[in-house]
Amino acid sequence: MEADMQVLMCKPRYFRIGAEDHDINPHMKTDKQPDVSLAFEQFYRLLDLYAKLGISTHFLSPQEPLYDQVFTANTAWGVGKTFVMANMRPEWRREESAITAQWLTSQQLDVRWLPKNIFFEGQGDIITTKEAYLYCYGIRNNVEAISELPGLLDLKRPLVLLRLVTPEMYHGDVCLRYLGPEADKIIWCPEAFDHESNGRIERLNAKKLAVPKEFAIQNLENGRRNFPINGIYYGGVCTFPWNNACGKLPGYVVDFAKSGGCEPIEID
Repeated sequence: MEADMQVLMCKPRYFRIGAEDHDINPHMKTDKQPDVSLAFEQFYRLLDLYAKLGISTHFLSPQEPLYDQVFTANTAWGVGKTFVMANMRPEWRREESAITAQWLTSQQLDVRWLPKNIFFEGQGDIITTKEAYLYCYGIRNNVEAISELPGLLDLKRPLVLLRLVTPEMYHGDVCLRYLGPEADKIIWCPEAFDHESNGRIERLNAKKLAVPKEFAIQNLENGRRNFPINGIYYGGVCTFPWNNACGKLPGYVVDFAKSGGCEPIEID
């Protein structure tokens, strides 16, 4: 039986592009600011979907200087009731981890920290599958974290190293996703990883679907982008952040998801 899913979120009250660093995220341009009204509309649309699926939601209080705080997945990664907090590469995001740690502690959850010289950005770069934890490093994360995590968490399966090499796909969860242990399927963009890492993905037992970069990064008007791989699975549903201005979600992706018993839902 599928366990209850709980999600930690933060409203996009102060969401903006406050800094540029091509090595961290080449998509960030201070002259292309997000539409905050639209961001709230999309936030509540997602929140409504979670409620319909029976997902429990919790909220951090948005802090004005922390304009990236909406990306709560980057602040920690946990197994069971223990969480390892992120050491953010972008300096302006580092306070986010302390705020998330305070919230986790208030929920009687255990928090642990990596050495400060090891960059690690939490849930955004570890994809949990039936047989392994897929740790994506190379752009925002240090490979050295793999030697620290087993001592901090009760890991139930091996850590598999995957090296990201394409700056436009800077987190693992924008170029690789899992459709859940029942379907046991992976969707990934090979262009995001080096040759050795793609070989490791290919050797996983899960059924796999490789997609092109043109699918992984959906380019929209006014410089906006979606990352359609970056969704969730729960209760027989898998979400895809998809904008219909680019046409329908490709049939081969829909068929791959449905053949494993997962109903795809497009949500912009």
